[in-house]
Amino acid sequence: MSEGTIELGVINVPPAESNELAQRSTKTDIVDQSSRLPFGRLMSAYICLAAIYSIQTLDINSVATALPAIARSLGAGNSITWAGTAYLMGQTAFQSLYGRLSDIFGRKPVLLVCVGFLVGGDLLCGFARTPLWLYVCRALSGVGGGGISSLVQITVSDLVSLKDRGKYQGMLSASIGLGASTGPFIAASMLRKGETGGVEAWRWIFWVPPILAAACATTIWLYLPLKPVAGSWREKLAKIDWYGLGAAMAGVLLLL
Repeated sequence: MSEGTIELGVINVPPAESNELAQRSTKTDIVDQSSRLPFGRLMSAYICLAAIYSIQTLDINSVATALPAIARSLGAGNSITWAGTAYLMGQTAFQSLYGRLSDIFGRKPVLLVCVGFLVGGDLLCGFARTPLWLYVCRALSGVGGGGISSLVQITVSDLVSLKDRGKYQGMLSASIGLGASTGPFIAASMLRKGETGGVEAWRWIFWVPPILAAACATTIWLYLPLKPVAGSWREKLAKIDWYGLGAAMAGVLLLL
């Protein structure tokens, strides 16, 4: 080799090592989960997604209206503010994680799990007998609510073209406004009755949204297309950065 020149050689990688490198590279691949549906089916799926988004917003605002009545019933006093704080903590801690989880496990399964958290948390809140019971279950509802708000927008982006995305995302904002504006009125009308069916009215504020959410979840299961993500459960769980997940949650909670 003469001075001032560099010779480039070829590095031969054994087949076993090349296969291992290929497998490692695919661990972080993101599967395209976009779908283009006929207009009728698209509208059915979109209306259900917008409805569940509106129910999640209605849940937040109706409960906020009922907090004084809940505090008197449970003897919570000023600590009742933890009902809102617990929801916010659950929502914020998990909200940023659902995008990656839906890449790994699929949009539809993760969205339905989030609806399950919201439904289960609200139902348990309605049976609360102590303030602590209420706060823990409210945090559980927040875990589901945070996922709904994230995954509805992600799923809509998968269903429509880039050209139409702004229009459909804008209509989602209208569903948020609908839930935020009707929630306080629904809660106030229930509270004025005092008791319904021999049960304190504020408990029905926690029981009505889960009924609506469960109906929407059933329709989402039927009409929302499922594009399965390849891989076994063990392979999918291995793709999760558990340390990063824990650090992100801890950081968000410390900021709150």
